[in-house]
Amino acid sequence: MPYLLEGISGHKLGLEVMNKTTHLKDLISWDANLTEFAIAELGLDGSIPIFVIGNDVMTIQLTNFLGKLAFDYAYITDPPILADIGEAFF
Repeated sequence: MPYLLEGISGHKLGLEVMNKTTHLKDLISWDANLTEFAIAELGLDGSIPIFVIGNDVMTIQLTNFLGKLAFDYAYITDPPILADIGEAFF
């Protein structure tokens, strides 16, 4: 299972999550977009078995499962007071 997760890490999902303009009563508008949504990192502690089968019982356990999602973002206001371009992680 850890080998499968390593293969998925870094995979781009190709989703454009948001591309939107919001206006605030003729005062300011805010253009924002989120793109390049990707799986940045996945991990699982391979030293602990995922499935344990006993007498009439099966236990499924994911221990120390870690994941990080990444996306690119950009926003700018009009008039151009605030602006930023970067990458963020969950």
